[in-house]
Parts: sequence; structure tokens; C-alpha cells
Amino acid sequence: MRRRRRPACWGKPYLPKGRDGKPTRWYWLKYKLPGDTRPRREPTEPKTDHEQEARRQLHARLGERDIVRVQREAVEDLTVNDLLDLYVLDCDDKAQPIQAGRVEPWRAVLGHARAVDVRRDHLDTICRRWRQTGPSWPAGERVLSDERTLTWGPRKHERVRPLSGASCNRLVAVLRRAYSLGKEKRGLVTPLTFPHYGEGKRGEYLTEDQCLAICANYRAKAGARVKADVFRLAHLLGICKGQLRRTCKRHVLISGDTWKLRWPGEETKNGEPYEVKLMGEARAIVERAWASRLPDCDLLFHVVAKPLGPMLSELRRTCEALGIPYGRSKGVVFHDTRHSAVTNLVGAGVPEVVAVTVTGHAERAVFQRYNVRRDDVQADALERQETYLTQQRGTTPTTVAPLRRQVQK
Repeated sequence: MRRRRRPACWGKPYLPKGRDGKPTRWYWLKYKLPGDTRPRREPTEPKTDHEQEARRQLHARLGERDIVRVQREAVEDLTVNDLLDLYVLDCDDKAQPIQAGRVEPWRAVLGHARAVDVRRDHLDTICRRWRQTGPSWPAGERVLSDERTLTWGPRKHERVRPLSGASCNRLVAVLRRAYSLGKEKRGLVTPLTFPHYGEGKRGEYLTEDQCLAICANYRAKAGARVKADVFRLAHLLGICKGQLRRTCKRHVLISGDTWKLRWPGEETKNGEPYEVKLMGEARAIVERAWASRLPDCDLLFHVVAKPLGPMLSELRRTCEALGIPYGRSKGVVFHDTRHSAVTNLVGAGVPEVVAVTVTGHAERAVFQRYNVRRDDVQADALERQETYLTQQRGTTPTTVAPLRRQVQK
């Protein structure tokens, strides 16, 4: 008897056997499509223990058009590492630097996972562990789509520490952006949501006397004057340290007697153009840097044509020499110059809509979190309120005419 030939497209649901030789609970699909050399085997998605639902999923697979199947398989094969690669390339296209330790933790915990398999409870568990013990990662490398090899070192054990809610939010923002790029560029479809933790007031207030003392006694092996000027400019205008370190001569605009600093959107952290007019001491600092510019160096602030470093150890040594507490959660750090600039602008009575144009904050909520409460500012506000109320006394009648009730007709 002649054996009946199978059609080019066929399949069936089945229950695979476990280690004990008995059928498992969840159905799998075994099917073959035109052009396949061997049958495919994959679990039902979502998992089901009903044969009817398994057959429905099987018929959906067999009835897919070729182009739809190719797109689905391409999306299903996407890993979290692929999405993080998109994030790295997007930051490179926008000339936005990536802080060390923002991408590496996700590569360590989710890198090889399929993007569609990541669930919200996975992220909650990861962030909960990070808030208790802190993130860590091994050394690794990754070949990007432009054939560049990206390498990174391991997290040093002495630097592993629990994260605050704000720090967790910064890491989650990287993964959220990576998934957004996957949806935009790869057609990724996922209902994944991301955790967000509450954030309190940020940073410490650096007084004017403390800032002047640090600038006058800045402890640096080379370029102490330039680094002190950068610190002072950050305290005056609230510009981020990284932004000032990357400032080039092309960012200085001179028109007659007007001096400005302007960065295009692709060179700022929030992607918005940033321009500030220079006055007084801030202008004097930029003028000194402009007078020291070199023809073979594009940077405005430099040490013998070399870029400024992170300026962490210098600031720590300076604060220790002056008796100023240093370090996060126990003293001041460089980024507190940004908090102090916001606080000083608010204390000086500058309207918030004007102050955000000086500091470069794109969102009002972020600007408000950078404001540090000060007793003297509150006392001054209450004194002005008392003066205002004193002036209002005796200017209005002490008796109030009763309201007449209108009679409805």
C-alpha cells in the first residue's frame, strides 16, 4: 500500500514527557511550515493546559502569512541586550554621554532574556534587590551593529552599595528608553510597565563662603585655577559638571559687548537647546578661559590642551583641608553646586520661569526638587509677609455688610 504523503504545512499539539516519563502539564506545538527542513517545537504562548486552546494557537501559527511570521519571529528573538544596543547607538547619534554603571547592570541581570518575556514582577524583584544590596556586574564586551566592540570592566566590590529610590529611577529610565526604541525601530509589542520610586529633596546647600573658600584653596596637581573657575561657574549658573567639561570654543557667542554660552539640543542631557547670557563674575570666568584658548584645542576649559578629569579627588582633598564634610549622604559633592544655584536664584526672588532658563532645567518638577530649604530664606519671606499685613491694617472697614438673600419669584 502506498504511504500517504504529508502536506507541506502541518502540525499538532502535544504534551512533552518529563523526567519521570509522564506527560507534563503544559501543551507544546509541533508544526512544519513550507520551506522548513525539520519540524518546529515551541511552547504555547500563553501557556495552556487545554487542548482546544493549544489547537487554536496552532491554527494561528499555520495560518500566518510569511511576512507576518518573519516579523513576529524577528521580534520574538529580540533580547534585552539588543534593546540596550539600540540605546547605546541612539545616545551616540545624539552625542549624549552614558554614565558608567547605567547599562551594565541590566546586561548582567536581563541581557540574554527575550525582551517579550520580561515582566513587571521581574523588574520589581531586581530593583528591590538593588535597593537592599546594590547592583553589580562582571566584565564583558558586546559587538554593536556598526561593528564596534563595546567593553566594560566589572563593578568593584568596595563600590557595591544599596541604591536610593532616585538612583533606581535613573537605571529604570535606561531600560524604559531601550524598550521605547525597540517599539519604534523593531516593532516590539509588549505591555511591560516600569516601576518608579519616590524621590525626596536632592543634595546639600553649598554656602557662598564655602564656595569661595573652595575656589581659593583648590587642591589640584595641575590646572587648579581652571578647575576652581569651573566649580565657581557651576555654583553661579547651575550648569552640570559634565556639560562644562565638554564646553568648546564654538559654544561661546560674542556679539559686541554681549557674551553668551549656547549648546545645541543634541549636546545637552535633556535634548533641549540651552543658552545663557553671561554677566558679572560668570562672564569674567569665561573671558579668562577665552583668553587662554589654544588653536589646536577645541575645549574652552582645559589643562594644557587636555580635558578636565572628573575632579572628584581634588574636591575631596580641598574639602578635607577646609573641614567641610564631603561625600553623598554625609556632605557636599560637585553636583551640589547645581542645587545651590537653584536655591540662590529662588532666594534672590528670581521668578521660577526665568530661573529655569538660567539653570537649563526642562521640567518644573525637577527644578523644584533641586531647591534646598533654607531657614534664612523662610525667615525673610515671613518678615515680608508681616510687613505686608501691617500695611494692610486699617485700610478696610471692620464691619461687613450682611449678604442679602435673593427672594425667588
